Amino acid sequence: MRLTMLSPSSEGQDISEIRDRNGERLKLFKRPLAYYFENKFVITEDRAYFVPYRREIDWPIMRDLLMEIFDLDDPEVYKEVKDRFSEGRVILGYYYPKTGHVTIIFPEEWSRYIERRIEEVFIK
Repeated sequence: MRLTMLSPSSEGQDISEIRDRNGERLKLFKRPLAYYFENKFVITEDRAYFVPYRREIDWPIMRDLLMEIFDLDDPEVYKEVKDRFSEGRVILGYYYPKTGHVTIIFPEEWSRYIERRIEEVFIK
């Protein structure tokens, strides 16, 4: 497998920078940040990535988040990520710290794998 992914070094520490729609700097974190209104997330087999943001101020585009995590310009990586999506091994969604609510936007159908990964990431 030739996936290129970022490696978070410690809980809560930012692991990358991406830009929001206005070109403002956003950071990618290993864990959600509670003081933001929402956190977009990508969960893979072995890591979770969170981008905290305030809905009324800025919100990152999910495609930009995925491109920051995976080297989608590499055709082999793109194919591997596409296969992972089709198998439901990449989970996209939102986390609302104020309520503790998690919304999964992809995959559309839940499986035991998805339930287990959500528990591992959010219930630890």
